[in-house]
Amino acid sequence: MHKKGLALIELLGAVVIFGIMLSLSAMIISTITKANARIVEQSKANTEMTLLTAYLDRSYQNFGATNYMPCTEGVSDCIILINQFEYVVNLETQTISLVVHNPALEWKIFIEDQKLYIDNQRIAIGVFTLDNESSISYQIIGDQLVLKLDLIFVGTHKNYAYQYQQALTLETMPS
Repeated sequence: MHKKGLALIELLGAVVIFGIMLSLSAMIISTITKANARIVEQSKANTEMTLLTAYLDRSYQNFGATNYMPCTEGVSDCIILINQFEYVVNLETQTISLVVHNPALEWKIFIEDQKLYIDNQRIAIGVFTLDNESSISYQIIGDQLVLKLDLIFVGTHKNYAYQYQQALTLETMPS
């Protein structure tokens, strides 16, 4: 005699198998979502550093530093770049003139309270803050000042370390 329908044990087995597949699917989706969030955050950090690098390069080049001085004694993560003079080209007269800045122009770069400041303006780095380990340092090599910014962006998922380096030829005032 054939009975039509499902036995209770078959129904329970189907429910258990469905539950296992559902929980596995949820774990896979959760893992993919977390990985995607980390990838998006990494991409945002890379974008912020690329924008910051472009801004630093452009500002550095436009300023035309000729020398530097350290910030006030006891203040770390700070440097002041100085523009004492510049050569200006006059295309109409086809001459080059020496322009002396008195007082010298200053461009201050420093880290304070986990924020980066350039020329006393806070530089926004998106949703990130700077880690306490972020630093500004410099080294004199011959007639070159090598400026180095070690920046660590603090994100939701992890920290992202970047390094910016720029060389400046130290110049003395021409006579």
